[in-house]
Amino acid sequence: PNAAQTSQSESDAPQNRTKVPGTLNMTITAAPGARQTLIGMGAGFTGYPVGPRNYSNLPRDNRVDMARMIWGNDGFGFRVCRLWGNRAGTTTGAQMLSAYEMLYDDINSVQPHMMWLYDVQGNPARDGLEAYAAYHAQLIADCKAGGLVFQYVGTCNEPDAGNLYAPSQAAELVKGFRAELDKRGLQNVGIVSPECSNVDRKGMSYVQNIKDDPAALADLAGFDIHSYNMSFTPEYNELCNVPRKESWQDESAANGPEGTNDAALAAGSVGRACNDFNFGCDVWMHFEAYLEYDPRDNATRIMGYDPSTGAHQPFLKYYYYKQLRRGFQDGCVFHSSTRSDTREDRYRTMCMTYGDRPAIIGAAGQNVDGSWGINVVNLTSEPDRRPGVSPGNANYQQAATYNITYHVPELANWGTVRFRLYRSSSTVRDAYQEMVLMRGGDVSFSIAPLELVTLVSAPTTTNTAR
Repeated sequence: PNAAQTSQSESDAPQNRTKVPGTLNMTITAAPGARQTLIGMGAGFTGYPVGPRNYSNLPRDNRVDMARMIWGNDGFGFRVCRLWGNRAGTTTGAQMLSAYEMLYDDINSVQPHMMWLYDVQGNPARDGLEAYAAYHAQLIADCKAGGLVFQYVGTCNEPDAGNLYAPSQAAELVKGFRAELDKRGLQNVGIVSPECSNVDRKGMSYVQNIKDDPAALADLAGFDIHSYNMSFTPEYNELCNVPRKESWQDESAANGPEGTNDAALAAGSVGRACNDFNFGCDVWMHFEAYLEYDPRDNATRIMGYDPSTGAHQPFLKYYYYKQLRRGFQDGCVFHSSTRSDTREDRYRTMCMTYGDRPAIIGAAGQNVDGSWGINVVNLTSEPDRRPGVSPGNANYQQAATYNITYHVPELANWGTVRFRLYRSSSTVRDAYQEMVLMRGGDVSFSIAPLELVTLVSAPTTTNTAR
């Protein structure tokens, strides 16, 4: 049976005026006990050969406005940024400074608490691990001397996809980077690795190799992987659940064309984020922040700009991310959310991995100010039929509206808790809808296909998550 059929037996949701008669019912529970803390969210920049094309030609007001919308606290307060060199791995510090200095200053002007990640490109196996690490450590030192300061570095972008080095070399490469960074006085630059393309067996084998080497594990700031067709899983969370080690996801998006009102791509973007937060992610990043419009590949970016006029426009996913951030602020402590399901664990945990996509993904946590945030996305829809996009490997459930009851046991004794409810869809964008009430730890609402619903309670001095 599909997820929609199974959920019909879940009829324990209390009546609530936000419910829609005749729809399917589902209960999601946020387990007691704190899990990981959200360090930050962010996005990156690529370009050819280095950096975003034609960015320096834009008027300053347009550049700063885009920065404010993505990175500013009056936008959605992303504060982690990933900068690419060229794919050949031959970028110099001078080229990085030329390509990114203006963008770096624009972003820092609106967000003073940025964390910058240098994304290493190249072929370690071809160049030799030691020489490769030395080259990129020197690039980071040269950038620092020119005023472009990185707090983190990856070791190689998607080594599994291009067989750029073997899983058995993952620990050695981490240790090589640590040694070369330290030689140049860059002890404060943290290493995140292995940046594999998906959470699958091969990707996890790189992680396991690092874990099996105590020296490499000590040199590592955090595990890092990408979230595409196979996002975080319970097994990956268990693998990366190491004390004092961060869990990063630094590249997630779709590929191909996108119009300005594509709810399927927007829902998929925040769906992967909610999935990964459920499975231990501390830092989560969309692939591209903003780049020149590209009708063939707009899906990779949150916003596009026209270099001839400076005009810029966000895609629909922008509003989904902005709404998501209402519920999950930096410092949010997540609780593991699951739904009732008697089938295999991928359905119970709402896991967004290879094969069947879950109908619903929900995530919940408590923010630093004591407020609780709940984000739920409905992924039911028709398959992706954009021109030029292959059907892919994911199976999507038939479009259906659900009545959701979100159960938070830690709030069961709080009496009546008021939540502000927001919706984003193809017809509304980050729109406040109504106040809903939680009683006995249960709050109910409806959610339509490809819709994001966000609930946020009022700040309080009580913080049960910590």
